[in-house]
Amino acid sequence: MLVGDDRSAVELNLMPDPRAIQFWDGNRLLGAWLTLQEGYESIAFGPIAWDTFLLYGPEAEWSEVPGPLLAFGRTILSERDVLEKHLFPFLRNPK
Repeated sequence: MLVGDDRSAVELNLMPDPRAIQFWDGNRLLGAWLTLQEGYESIAFGPIAWDTFLLYGPEAEWSEVPGPLLAFGRTILSERDVLEKHLFPFLRNPK
């Protein structure tokens, strides 16, 4: 996230499906914490994860760190094919 980022200037309607959850980490708390966790270091531009998707399956749990991570991508729009590839099987065969 950039210093001047403002939620009101962001298009939060890019994924209008009610099953898609979009979060705004205005204080950059999760974005900073996540990059410090083992296995998540590569999801960030620098010290903060932003414009990133994280995909977990139905067996995922959040104990110390969420997992297992099925796929991630950044920027969301440039990696949407990766998201679609990993997400599509859940849409066809929901569990």
